[in-house]
Amino acid sequence: DGQPLTDPQDVDKVWRDHFAEVEAGVTMDETTLHEYMWDSRQARSDSWELSPQDVPSLVELEAAFMRLKAGRAPGPDALSPELLRAHPPAAARVFFPLALKFAMHLEQPAEWKRAAVVALFKGKGSASLPGSYRSVVLTSHVSKAVNRTLRARCLPALRQLASPMQVGGLPGLAVNLAAHLLQLSLQGLQQRGHSAGVLVVDLRQAFFSVFQEVALGSATGENSFRLTLSSIGLDATTVEHLCQTVGSGSSLEIAQSPPHLQRMLQEAMSGTSFRMAGSHDPLVVAARRGSRPGDSLADAIFFLVYCRVLADIRHQMRQEQLLTMVPWSHQNSPFPSADPPRHFELTDITWADDSAFVFGNSCPFSLRDTLRDATRITLQTCKRYGLTPNIGSSKTTVLVQLRGKGSRKLRAQWFQDGGRSLAPDPQCEQVQVVSRYVHL
Repeated sequence: DGQPLTDPQDVDKVWRDHFAEVEAGVTMDETTLHEYMWDSRQARSDSWELSPQDVPSLVELEAAFMRLKAGRAPGPDALSPELLRAHPPAAARVFFPLALKFAMHLEQPAEWKRAAVVALFKGKGSASLPGSYRSVVLTSHVSKAVNRTLRARCLPALRQLASPMQVGGLPGLAVNLAAHLLQLSLQGLQQRGHSAGVLVVDLRQAFFSVFQEVALGSATGENSFRLTLSSIGLDATTVEHLCQTVGSGSSLEIAQSPPHLQRMLQEAMSGTSFRMAGSHDPLVVAARRGSRPGDSLADAIFFLVYCRVLADIRHQMRQEQLLTMVPWSHQNSPFPSADPPRHFELTDITWADDSAFVFGNSCPFSLRDTLRDATRITLQTCKRYGLTPNIGSSKTTVLVQLRGKGSRKLRAQWFQDGGRSLAPDPQCEQVQVVSRYVHL
């Protein structure tokens, strides 16, 4: 009726339902959640092989406790990072038996899978509406330390699956490197006198939207995964594509990662749930999608999924011959090379969940057609993976720098009214075309 809620239980329910929708969560009691976790474990094979390298060592766990960041709020277990990192060897000895049981028996404590959610005002919109708030997820710092040892084992797969200009999530690659790569690509096209276009893709609630089964495989089987997708409300095309993608092999399988690593990650990411911080609500919300933001594995799981999305986009663009080729000697040297120049394919420049696709052409009108086709492929592919690009002037946008014959005419068509939209397909949203983009 538009009136503020006064009953604490009603307030808890509104917050719970709001954040449950983000992760396609299901509200249940503790007993039902534990039964679900037990069923997921029973669906796995009751025998497996593992080597000593598959089991996190005491030294690894100690190093993970040392890397915990001070000043962070504790999770549901109330153990602060300051306590755990005050004496990492002692903390590692206390929790190593649980980590060993997790690795050997594939059973992670339920408390490590639990999260407390705090609603944080975005700074815009009405403060009385839940939509003006985002969630801050507080998880156990013990689970963060244990899962960090798994994340380190994912690095070979991340490096193998990453595109040539994909940064973020990989050690030694600063996020601002992506901005430098983009500027250099545009400068190279400018020096050649070519028009340039950049499709900037910004995903809505990216870490909450991915399906971890694409990265890890489905521990409960294809039928269960298909039922979950259908119950979320995804269209039939998306459901079928996701099932086919998972059935063709997980990201870890494609990267030929150790099988036991995949089993451990499936256990760590299954049965995750949350409850509003400070709430006395007996019910919890079990998440059915997302990479569990706030956990040490969140960016790695997202990375493994998004690599598949980007690879699919690149494959389609190659088939339609949309990608731009630029000359490069393939030598990392500031001095000119005497070797005949070869060509380098401009693919996506990606940092975390944001990507920029750079295109160039000597003919502005040919560039327009390329941008339209590339935008169509990108939007449709993201949709098939359950991802939703944000459409707007500061979100998913086409940035153009027009040069050469016909550029003045095309510029007048696009910018005479302060900006025009690029309609990639009748079934896709229109993407705004801009001459400046200040949100990179």
